[in-house]
Amino acid sequence: SYGRLHSERRVMEREMQAAGVHLDLSSESRGQQYTEKDVTAVRDMIGRLSAPWEELFATVESIKNKKVAILALDPDIQTGQLTIEGEAKDYAALLTFIAQLRGKKAFADVFLQRHEVKLDDPQHPVAFTVSMRWLRS
Repeated sequence: SYGRLHSERRVMEREMQAAGVHLDLSSESRGQQYTEKDVTAVRDMIGRLSAPWEELFATVESIKNKKVAILALDPDIQTGQLTIEGEAKDYAALLTFIAQLRGKKAFADVFLQRHEVKLDDPQHPVAFTVSMRWLRS
């Protein structure tokens, strides 16, 4: 109903203000009615903008392992899942990296999803994918 959507809009405006997001509505769009899809899209945007990104990056960067290169971080804000793709110098370095991730309070359920020795590379690194739950504070 319009009343519920209007109420949700006010809540979202307060959330956006708290997150430091400014939405400049021109006079043409004032009075426009918003749909459930609009409300959901704005909530998703607020969730992505207000996620503690600095905390996530600081936690990952705090892991000191010179034998591992992180190639991609793929966080899913909706589910709290985080996937890390990378390469390790060898399998022992990969296992050490996984243990280091498990030692961080920000992560739970850390699992090796995939690993493969890259035989076509003269260094024979181990390509890997690790998944975990990101426990945002």
